[in-house]
Amino acid sequence: MEIRDAVLSKQHQIKKAEIPHGWSMEAADLVNKLIVRTPATRLGGKGGIKEIKAHPWFKGFPWAELESKQLKSPFR
Repeated sequence: MEIRDAVLSKQHQIKKAEIPHGWSMEAADLVNKLIVRTPATRLGGKGGIKEIKAHPWFKGFPWAELESKQLKSPFR
């Protein structure tokens, strides 16, 4: 209950100084936009999957290959 109350009581953000080693600014921005408390203002909340796919972190990602099941898994 304490964790749930803490999550619901305030909006969390990864600040520039807190970005984990090896993360890009785009990665931190993506996470920040996905952890917005209000679903309607969360990334994808208004624009759906198109809004998520358009995020800079996914730039160059082969969505068509993924959707057609042609993208090879990086792990087996």
